[in-house]
Amino acid sequence: MMRCYCDGCGRELPTDSGAGYRLRWDVRERGADDSLTDGDLDDQDDADHIAAMEQLLENDTVLEDEAAIGDAEEPTREFDLCTGCYARFVGNPLGLPRTRPWTFSGN
Repeated sequence: MMRCYCDGCGRELPTDSGAGYRLRWDVRERGADDSLTDGDLDDQDDADHIAAMEQLLENDTVLEDEAAIGDAEEPTREFDLCTGCYARFVGNPLGLPRTRPWTFSGN
């Protein structure tokens, strides 16, 4: 039987469904825009990219620069959290120290 532990507090999570949360943390460079524009599509040639991918998959070819491609990807991490650690994360996702708000006297 596979056991799962909370990455926040270390407690064992029950194996039944709905017993915890999976947090996926996806980090991207600020200002990186993944959306396509019409200008991006205008510069495309009429090459058959699907046929090229099918050929790579049939030949079971590995890309030569696979290590360089892996370095270019942004890191994604996953964490398993219990309900208590999930609530703490939602309340303060960056874990910054909480500061008390300014209070002023009535005079």
